[in-house]
Amino acid sequence: MKTFSCVIIQLLLLLLICGVAIAEDDFPVQVKQYFENEKILEIETYSSSEKLFAAIARDQNHERVLYAFQYINGKWECFAKTKNAIPKMELKVFVSVSDTYQDSNIESIQNIPNISIWFMEPNEDHYELLMVFLLDGDRYILRDVIPHHGSMRYENGAVFIYEDDCFASQRGYVQYPASADLTAFVCDDFLSYTQKWDEKYYELTNDIYFDDNHPLLYYWPTDQTIPVYSAPTNNALIEANGKAKVSTNDWILIYGGDKDYYLIQYAINESAMRFGYITKQSLNYSTPLEMMWSNQKATVKSKTNLINDPLGSKTKIKSVAAGAAAELLGALNGWAYVEYKSSSVVRGFIDYKFLSIEK
Repeated sequence: MKTFSCVIIQLLLLLLICGVAIAEDDFPVQVKQYFENEKILEIETYSSSEKLFAAIARDQNHERVLYAFQYINGKWECFAKTKNAIPKMELKVFVSVSDTYQDSNIESIQNIPNISIWFMEPNEDHYELLMVFLLDGDRYILRDVIPHHGSMRYENGAVFIYEDDCFASQRGYVQYPASADLTAFVCDDFLSYTQKWDEKYYELTNDIYFDDNHPLLYYWPTDQTIPVYSAPTNNALIEANGKAKVSTNDWILIYGGDKDYYLIQYAINESAMRFGYITKQSLNYSTPLEMMWSNQKATVKSKTNLINDPLGSKTKIKSVAAGAAAELLGALNGWAYVEYKSSSVVRGFIDYKFLSIEK
Protein backbone atom coordinates (compact mmCIF):
# COMPACT_ATOMS: atom_id res chain seq x y z
CA MET A 1 0.00 0.00 0.00
CA LYS A 2 1.09 3.52 -0.69
CA THR A 3 2.25 5.48 2.34
CA PHE A 4 2.87 9.21 2.28
CA SER A 5 6.40 10.43 1.86
CA CYS A 6 5.50 13.88 0.53
CA VAL A 7 4.39 16.46 3.09
CA ILE A 8 2.10 18.16 0.57
CA ILE A 9 0.20 14.96 -0.11
CA GLN A 10 -0.10 14.26 3.60
CA LEU A 11 -1.70 17.64 4.20
CA LEU A 12 -4.09 17.25 1.27
CA LEU A 13 -5.26 13.86 2.49
CA LEU A 14 -5.76 15.17 6.01
CA LEU A 15 -8.01 17.87 4.61
CA LEU A 16 -9.99 15.30 2.67
CA ILE A 17 -10.49 13.02 5.65
CA CYS A 18 -11.54 15.96 7.79
CA GLY A 19 -14.04 17.01 5.13
CA VAL A 20 -13.10 19.74 2.69
CA ALA A 21 -16.27 19.15 0.69
CA ILE A 22 -19.12 21.59 1.21
CA ALA A 23 -22.44 20.52 2.62
CA GLU A 24 -24.83 19.33 -0.09
CA ASP A 25 -27.36 22.00 0.83
CA ASP A 26 -24.67 24.56 0.00
CA PHE A 27 -24.16 23.39 -3.57
CA PRO A 28 -24.07 26.32 -6.00
CA VAL A 29 -27.63 26.81 -7.24
CA GLN A 30 -26.80 25.99 -10.86
CA VAL A 31 -24.90 22.84 -9.85
CA LYS A 32 -27.80 21.71 -7.66
CA GLN A 33 -30.23 22.30 -10.53
CA TYR A 34 -28.01 20.29 -12.85
CA PHE A 35 -28.00 17.28 -10.53
CA GLU A 36 -31.79 17.44 -10.14
CA ASN A 37 -31.99 16.45 -13.79
CA GLU A 38 -29.43 13.64 -13.52
CA LYS A 39 -30.45 10.04 -12.88
CA ILE A 40 -28.13 9.22 -10.01
CA LEU A 41 -28.47 7.14 -6.86
CA GLU A 42 -26.07 9.04 -4.65
CA ILE A 43 -23.20 11.49 -4.59
CA GLU A 44 -20.24 9.80 -2.93
CA THR A 45 -17.84 12.73 -2.74
CA TYR A 46 -17.67 16.35 -3.82
CA SER A 47 -15.46 19.40 -3.42
CA SER A 48 -15.62 23.07 -4.30
CA SER A 49 -13.38 26.10 -4.75
CA GLU A 50 -14.01 29.58 -6.11
CA LYS A 51 -13.59 28.39 -9.70
CA LEU A 52 -14.21 24.65 -9.58
CA PHE A 53 -16.73 22.11 -8.39
CA ALA A 54 -16.36 18.35 -8.79
CA ALA A 55 -18.39 15.37 -7.66
CA ILE A 56 -18.36 11.60 -8.07
CA ALA A 57 -21.79 9.99 -8.12
CA ARG A 58 -23.30 6.54 -8.63
CA ASP A 59 -25.68 6.25 -11.56
CA GLN A 60 -28.64 3.87 -11.75
CA ASN A 61 -26.30 1.08 -12.84
CA HIS A 62 -24.21 1.68 -9.71
CA GLU A 63 -21.34 2.91 -11.88
CA ARG A 64 -19.25 5.87 -10.80
CA VAL A 65 -19.47 9.08 -12.80
CA LEU A 66 -17.22 12.11 -12.43
CA TYR A 67 -18.85 15.53 -12.87
CA ALA A 68 -16.76 18.69 -13.13
CA PHE A 69 -18.00 22.29 -13.26
CA GLN A 70 -16.20 25.59 -13.70
CA TYR A 71 -17.36 29.10 -12.83
CA ILE A 72 -17.30 31.18 -16.02
CA ASN A 73 -18.93 34.55 -16.75
CA GLY A 74 -20.93 34.51 -13.55
CA LYS A 75 -22.35 30.99 -13.80
CA TRP A 76 -21.45 27.37 -13.20
CA GLU A 77 -21.09 25.19 -16.30
CA CYS A 78 -20.52 21.44 -16.48
CA PHE A 79 -17.50 20.77 -18.70
CA ALA A 80 -16.94 17.09 -17.91
CA LYS A 81 -19.17 14.11 -17.29
CA THR A 82 -17.22 10.88 -17.58
CA LYS A 83 -17.04 7.34 -16.29
CA ASN A 84 -13.75 6.50 -18.00
CA ALA A 85 -11.60 8.80 -15.87
CA ILE A 86 -12.47 6.68 -12.84
CA PRO A 87 -10.82 3.25 -12.60
CA LYS A 88 -12.87 0.17 -11.78
CA MET A 89 -11.89 0.09 -8.11
CA GLU A 90 -14.36 -0.63 -5.35
CA LEU A 91 -12.45 1.43 -2.82
CA LYS A 92 -13.45 4.53 -0.94
CA VAL A 93 -13.13 7.51 -3.28
CA PHE A 94 -12.52 11.20 -2.65
CA VAL A 95 -12.45 14.11 -5.04
CA SER A 96 -10.66 17.36 -4.28
CA VAL A 97 -10.45 20.63 -6.24
CA SER A 98 -8.17 23.60 -5.79
CA ASP A 99 -7.39 26.85 -7.57
CA THR A 100 -3.67 26.50 -6.77
CA TYR A 101 -1.10 23.79 -7.39
CA GLN A 102 2.30 23.07 -5.89
CA ASP A 103 4.67 20.87 -7.85
CA SER A 104 6.64 18.52 -5.61
CA ASN A 105 9.86 19.80 -7.23
CA ILE A 106 9.01 23.51 -7.02
CA GLU A 107 8.70 25.47 -3.78
CA SER A 108 6.37 28.19 -5.07
CA ILE A 109 2.61 27.74 -5.31
CA GLN A 110 1.18 28.21 -8.81
CA ASN A 111 -2.25 29.59 -9.63
CA ILE A 112 -3.34 26.55 -11.62
CA PRO A 113 -6.81 25.07 -10.98
CA ASN A 114 -6.72 21.30 -10.55
CA ILE A 115 -8.83 18.25 -9.77
CA SER A 116 -7.55 15.33 -7.68
CA ILE A 117 -9.11 11.89 -7.31
CA TRP A 118 -8.08 9.58 -4.47
CA PHE A 119 -8.81 5.92 -3.79
CA MET A 120 -8.37 4.56 -0.29
CA GLU A 121 -9.08 1.46 1.76
CA PRO A 122 -11.85 2.15 4.31
CA ASN A 123 -10.61 3.33 7.70
CA GLU A 124 -7.02 3.68 6.44
CA ASP A 125 -4.73 6.72 6.32
CA HIS A 126 -2.98 5.84 3.07
CA TYR A 127 -4.15 5.66 -0.51
CA GLU A 128 -4.00 3.11 -3.30
CA LEU A 129 -4.20 5.58 -6.17
CA LEU A 130 -4.05 9.35 -6.66
CA MET A 131 -4.63 11.20 -9.94
CA VAL A 132 -4.25 14.95 -10.53
CA PHE A 133 -5.55 16.88 -13.56
CA LEU A 134 -4.29 20.43 -14.19
CA LEU A 135 -5.88 23.19 -16.22
CA ASP A 136 -3.89 23.59 -19.45
CA GLY A 137 -5.39 26.21 -21.74
CA ASP A 138 -9.08 25.39 -21.68
CA ARG A 139 -8.71 21.67 -20.86
CA TYR A 140 -7.90 19.66 -17.76
CA ILE A 141 -4.96 17.40 -18.60
CA LEU A 142 -3.54 14.54 -16.57
CA ARG A 143 -0.48 15.57 -14.59
CA ASP A 144 0.33 13.18 -11.72
CA VAL A 145 -0.54 9.54 -11.10
CA ILE A 146 0.63 7.86 -7.91
CA PRO A 147 -0.40 4.19 -7.87
CA HIS A 148 0.39 1.32 -5.51
CA HIS A 149 4.14 1.60 -6.20
CA GLY A 150 6.17 4.54 -7.48
CA SER A 151 4.73 7.54 -9.30
CA MET A 152 4.14 8.86 -12.81
CA ARG A 153 3.96 12.26 -14.43
CA TYR A 154 2.36 13.01 -17.79
CA GLU A 155 3.70 15.80 -19.99
CA ASN A 156 3.18 16.47 -23.71
CA GLY A 157 2.42 12.90 -24.68
CA ALA A 158 5.11 11.36 -22.47
CA VAL A 159 4.87 9.46 -19.20
CA PHE A 160 7.78 9.85 -16.79
CA ILE A 161 7.90 6.80 -14.50
CA TYR A 162 9.57 7.03 -11.08
CA GLU A 163 10.72 4.57 -8.42
CA ASP A 164 9.45 6.72 -5.55
CA ASP A 165 6.20 8.59 -4.88
CA CYS A 166 7.76 12.06 -5.03
CA PHE A 167 9.01 12.06 -8.64
CA ALA A 168 12.70 11.91 -7.74
CA SER A 169 14.18 8.64 -9.05
CA GLN A 170 13.23 8.13 -12.67
CA ARG A 171 13.17 4.68 -14.29
CA GLY A 172 11.10 5.19 -17.42
CA TYR A 173 10.16 7.56 -20.23
CA VAL A 174 7.46 6.20 -22.54
CA GLN A 175 5.11 7.64 -25.08
CA TYR A 176 1.42 7.57 -24.20
CA PRO A 177 -0.54 7.49 -27.48
CA ALA A 178 -4.05 8.07 -26.09
CA SER A 179 -5.75 11.20 -24.79
CA ALA A 180 -4.88 12.63 -21.37
CA ASP A 181 -7.76 15.13 -21.47
CA LEU A 182 -10.09 14.58 -18.50
CA THR A 183 -13.10 14.36 -20.82
CA ALA A 184 -11.56 11.57 -22.94
CA PHE A 185 -9.04 9.95 -20.56
CA VAL A 186 -9.52 6.21 -19.95
CA CYS A 187 -7.90 5.50 -16.60
CA ASP A 188 -7.98 1.69 -16.76
CA ASP A 189 -6.25 1.77 -20.16
CA PHE A 190 -3.60 4.15 -18.84
CA LEU A 191 -2.89 1.98 -15.78
CA SER A 192 -2.72 -1.16 -17.90
CA TYR A 193 -0.39 0.49 -20.42
CA THR A 194 2.04 1.86 -17.83
CA GLN A 195 1.98 -1.40 -15.85
CA LYS A 196 3.11 -3.21 -19.00
CA TRP A 197 6.20 -0.99 -19.19
CA ASP A 198 6.83 -1.32 -15.47
CA GLU A 199 6.84 -5.09 -15.83
CA LYS A 200 9.14 -4.88 -18.86
CA TYR A 201 11.58 -2.72 -16.88
CA TYR A 202 11.82 -5.23 -14.04
CA GLU A 203 12.06 -8.12 -16.47
CA LEU A 204 15.05 -6.47 -18.15
CA THR A 205 16.83 -5.18 -15.05
CA ASN A 206 16.08 -7.75 -12.35
CA ASP A 207 19.32 -9.10 -10.83
CA ILE A 208 21.45 -7.15 -13.31
CA TYR A 209 24.14 -4.92 -11.83
CA PHE A 210 26.18 -2.64 -14.09
CA ASP A 211 28.22 -1.05 -11.31
CA ASP A 212 25.90 1.47 -9.61
CA ASN A 213 24.14 2.51 -12.81
CA HIS A 214 20.35 2.17 -12.86
CA PRO A 215 19.05 2.31 -16.43
CA LEU A 216 16.09 4.20 -17.76
CA LEU A 217 13.54 2.47 -19.99
CA TYR A 218 12.90 4.56 -23.11
CA TYR A 219 10.07 4.05 -25.60
CA TRP A 220 9.21 6.72 -28.15
CA PRO A 221 8.35 5.18 -31.54
CA THR A 222 9.37 7.34 -34.50
CA ASP A 223 9.94 4.71 -37.23
CA GLN A 224 13.68 5.41 -37.15
CA THR A 225 16.76 3.21 -37.00
CA ILE A 226 19.85 4.63 -35.31
CA PRO A 227 23.47 3.48 -35.88
CA VAL A 228 24.96 1.77 -32.83
CA TYR A 229 28.67 2.18 -32.12
CA SER A 230 30.69 -0.08 -29.82
CA ALA A 231 32.27 2.97 -28.14
CA PRO A 232 31.29 6.65 -27.71
CA THR A 233 32.89 7.93 -30.92
CA ASN A 234 31.97 7.77 -34.59
CA ASN A 235 35.35 6.12 -35.23
CA ALA A 236 34.35 3.12 -33.14
CA LEU A 237 33.72 -0.33 -34.52
CA ILE A 238 30.12 -0.99 -35.57
CA GLU A 239 29.08 -4.57 -34.99
CA ALA A 240 27.13 -6.78 -37.41
CA ASN A 241 29.66 -5.95 -40.14
CA GLY A 242 28.96 -2.25 -39.80
CA LYS A 243 25.18 -2.65 -39.85
CA ALA A 244 24.30 -2.57 -36.12
CA LYS A 245 21.27 -0.35 -35.59
CA VAL A 246 18.52 0.08 -33.02
CA SER A 247 14.89 0.77 -33.88
CA THR A 248 13.01 3.46 -31.99
CA ASN A 249 9.86 1.36 -32.35
CA ASP A 250 10.89 -0.91 -29.48
CA TRP A 251 12.21 -0.40 -25.96
CA ILE A 252 15.72 0.93 -25.32
CA LEU A 253 17.50 0.81 -21.97
CA ILE A 254 19.61 3.93 -21.39
CA TYR A 255 22.36 3.39 -18.82
CA GLY A 256 23.81 6.89 -19.00
CA GLY A 257 25.72 9.44 -20.99
CA ASP A 258 29.34 9.29 -22.11
CA LYS A 259 30.45 12.46 -23.91
CA ASP A 260 27.91 13.02 -26.72
CA TYR A 261 26.61 9.45 -26.59
CA TYR A 262 24.34 7.23 -24.52
CA LEU A 263 25.28 3.71 -23.50
CA ILE A 264 22.23 1.63 -24.34
CA GLN A 265 21.00 -1.96 -24.35
CA TYR A 266 18.45 -3.27 -26.82
CA ALA A 267 17.12 -6.52 -28.26
CA ILE A 268 18.54 -7.82 -31.55
CA ASN A 269 16.06 -10.71 -31.60
CA GLU A 270 14.23 -12.91 -29.10
CA SER A 271 17.42 -14.55 -27.84
CA ALA A 272 20.11 -11.87 -28.10
CA MET A 273 20.72 -8.32 -26.90
CA ARG A 274 23.42 -5.76 -27.57
CA PHE A 275 25.16 -3.04 -25.57
CA GLY A 276 26.36 -0.08 -27.58
CA TYR A 277 26.34 3.68 -28.05
CA ILE A 278 24.06 6.06 -29.90
CA THR A 279 24.30 9.83 -30.20
CA LYS A 280 22.32 11.77 -27.61
CA GLN A 281 20.69 13.90 -30.28
CA SER A 282 19.14 10.82 -31.89
CA LEU A 283 16.57 10.42 -29.09
CA ASN A 284 13.57 12.50 -28.13
CA TYR A 285 14.75 12.77 -24.54
CA SER A 286 17.65 14.12 -22.53
CA THR A 287 18.59 12.38 -19.28
CA PRO A 288 21.04 13.70 -16.67
CA LEU A 289 22.35 10.16 -16.12
CA GLU A 290 26.09 9.96 -16.76
CA MET A 291 28.33 6.90 -16.71
CA MET A 292 30.99 6.79 -14.01
CA TRP A 293 33.93 4.65 -15.13
CA SER A 294 36.85 3.29 -13.11
CA ASN A 295 39.35 3.82 -16.01
CA GLN A 296 41.93 1.30 -14.78
CA LYS A 297 44.78 0.08 -16.98
CA ALA A 298 44.71 -3.66 -17.68
CA THR A 299 46.47 -6.31 -19.75
CA VAL A 300 44.94 -9.38 -21.39
CA LYS A 301 46.67 -12.47 -19.91
CA SER A 302 45.89 -14.90 -22.72
CA LYS A 303 44.04 -14.90 -26.00
CA THR A 304 40.29 -14.53 -25.52
CA ASN A 305 37.19 -13.05 -27.09
CA LEU A 306 35.71 -9.63 -26.51
CA ILE A 307 31.96 -10.25 -26.39
CA ASN A 308 28.61 -8.52 -26.19
CA ASP A 309 25.49 -9.61 -24.29
CA PRO A 310 27.50 -11.44 -21.57
CA LEU A 311 24.40 -12.63 -19.70
CA GLY A 312 22.74 -14.00 -22.81
CA SER A 313 24.04 -14.87 -26.26
CA LYS A 314 27.70 -13.97 -25.50
CA THR A 315 28.12 -12.76 -29.08
CA LYS A 316 31.75 -12.48 -30.17
CA ILE A 317 32.86 -8.97 -31.18
CA LYS A 318 36.49 -9.83 -31.95
CA SER A 319 39.47 -11.80 -30.70
CA VAL A 320 41.96 -10.13 -28.36
CA ALA A 321 45.58 -11.31 -28.30
CA ALA A 322 47.56 -12.12 -25.18
CA GLY A 323 49.45 -9.08 -23.90
CA ALA A 324 47.00 -6.60 -25.43
CA ALA A 325 46.47 -3.40 -23.47
CA ALA A 326 42.94 -2.60 -22.35
CA GLU A 327 41.18 -0.14 -20.08
CA LEU A 328 38.84 -1.50 -17.44
CA LEU A 329 35.75 0.69 -17.29
CA GLY A 330 33.30 -1.20 -15.10
CA ALA A 331 31.64 -4.50 -14.36
CA LEU A 332 28.37 -6.20 -15.27
CA ASN A 333 27.47 -9.13 -13.00
CA GLY A 334 31.08 -10.27 -12.74
CA TRP A 335 32.05 -9.52 -16.35
CA ALA A 336 34.69 -6.87 -16.99
CA TYR A 337 33.62 -4.07 -19.33
CA VAL A 338 36.71 -2.84 -21.19
CA GLU A 339 37.86 -0.55 -23.96
CA TYR A 340 40.28 -2.01 -26.47
CA LYS A 341 42.02 -0.19 -29.30
CA SER A 342 43.30 -1.85 -32.46
CA SER A 343 42.36 -0.63 -35.93
CA SER A 344 39.33 1.02 -34.28
CA VAL A 345 38.06 1.69 -30.79
CA VAL A 346 35.83 -1.03 -29.39
CA ARG A 347 34.21 -1.72 -26.02
CA GLY A 348 32.91 -5.05 -24.81
CA PHE A 349 33.03 -7.67 -22.09
CA ILE A 350 35.81 -10.04 -21.00
CA ASP A 351 35.88 -12.66 -18.27
CA TYR A 352 37.87 -11.22 -15.36
CA LYS A 353 40.12 -14.28 -15.28
CA PHE A 354 41.70 -13.14 -18.56
CA LEU A 355 42.64 -9.69 -17.19
CA SER A 356 45.58 -8.45 -15.18
CA ILE A 357 44.57 -5.12 -13.63
CA GLU A 358 47.12 -2.54 -12.55
CA LYS A 359 46.79 -1.42 -8.96
